[in-house]
Amino acid sequence: MASAQWEDFKNGSGGRGNPFKRRCGLNGSEFVDAWVTTELEQEEFSFSWTIKNYSAMMQLEEVKSPLFLGGAESKHEWQLKIHPKKNLEGTEYFGLHLTLAGFGDGGDFPSRKIQARFQFSLLDSEGIPQMQTECSSILEFEKEIACGYDNLLLSSELLNCSRRLTDDDTLRVHLRVWIVNGLKHKRNRAAATREDERKSQSYKGIRMLAFDMGNLFKGSVMTDIKVRTDNGTFKAHKHVLAARSPVFAAMFALGPTQKPPNEIFIGGFDNAVVQDMLQYLYTGEAQLLEERAAELLQIAEKCGLIELKESCESVLVKSISITNAAALLLLGHGHKANLLKSRAIGFINRNHEILQENQQLKDILQAHSGLAFELYLGK
Repeated sequence: MASAQWEDFKNGSGGRGNPFKRRCGLNGSEFVDAWVTTELEQEEFSFSWTIKNYSAMMQLEEVKSPLFLGGAESKHEWQLKIHPKKNLEGTEYFGLHLTLAGFGDGGDFPSRKIQARFQFSLLDSEGIPQMQTECSSILEFEKEIACGYDNLLLSSELLNCSRRLTDDDTLRVHLRVWIVNGLKHKRNRAAATREDERKSQSYKGIRMLAFDMGNLFKGSVMTDIKVRTDNGTFKAHKHVLAARSPVFAAMFALGPTQKPPNEIFIGGFDNAVVQDMLQYLYTGEAQLLEERAAELLQIAEKCGLIELKESCESVLVKSISITNAAALLLLGHGHKANLLKSRAIGFINRNHEILQENQQLKDILQAHSGLAFELYLGK
């Protein structure tokens, strides 16, 4: 942080020249300093974390910041976590994540989430951002679930003197968070508790509904449509498929003199992927999401399942690496998965020296001139 900014902070301006109404100092270890500011006028806050003697911490698997409060009225507990050398398929990356550690009002029912987006900045010794990345999408934070980047940049690149990311062997991380659906007004504790109980009961009802619907699909009870694949058949219900998918709804919405089909064909996918997609229609959950996200993304787009497609993108962006960046770029481009595509472009641009000899990437860009132009603009 620049000296002028530090003086602003000590004098109560939060380093931005405008007075803020609450400041919370946090005591770290002998290696770590941290401070947090919160603007009470809106659900937006910032947090700065300084890690001294960073090279001594590079052998640690994980380094955690002190807990800090954020959110003008909600005052939730948050924590930053870094992974100095996260090994992804033989390459070491610097990872950075934000975690919701606790809810400010104490409410902690299973389905509770906070919608927010964030921005990470790595500062030089003058407090000037030398690297900055912002999550433009609104994420749903669950308690103790980390959101961020496993591969923000190469670990070796972090120590590159020309980048000025670790001046004086000190790493300076700055965080900004925007809580989208913050509290609109203050509620007393009793009212908040009643609302939490109501949401908890609603969550149980939704889980029971999903369980019963899952049994309806598994048991093939009163089915009226067959879903054929390249080498198998599943029985389902037209009304469920139509209610959950606009593609199936259009398929079954025929004229009064036409007879709806009793059989549909979905080719090009393994049985397990088609079955998991159908299960998602009934229960809202895809069991293969983590291991077969790429295939589920493709079938989700084919069937018009926007939420499933977004879930697949969220999984895939966390797995981008040197070995699969080109393939995921093509996947995002070909299936209109804009988040995946933009993250792949960002990763490739950050690691262009390593990927410039990647023949798969060269072939993709040669075949898709428009994509090559977008990649160039993203630099």
